[in-house]
Amino acid sequence: MKEVTVIGKRVIRKADKYIIIPSTEEISRASESMSLLNELKLKMPGLRINEALQSITIDDATPILMINGKKQPLSKIQGLDHHDIL
Repeated sequence: MKEVTVIGKRVIRKADKYIIIPSTEEISRASESMSLLNELKLKMPGLRINEALQSITIDDATPILMINGKKQPLSKIQGLDHHDIL
């Protein structure tokens, strides 16, 4: 074998959650973590980001925000340096 191609998905849908992996372009266009989420809303139906009010909803409900599998408040998400997101 001379060549191997690996293809990955940037949106992983599970029964109870979406896992969205931002591209390097999306990360570079965003000015902070809320604007990165705003970039990702095109990949997730029902996601609404209001940067002015600093609010996030999915299908008019408050989502559970997690970092490394642990539930976190929105303030923790807002404090992230979006360039540190893998």
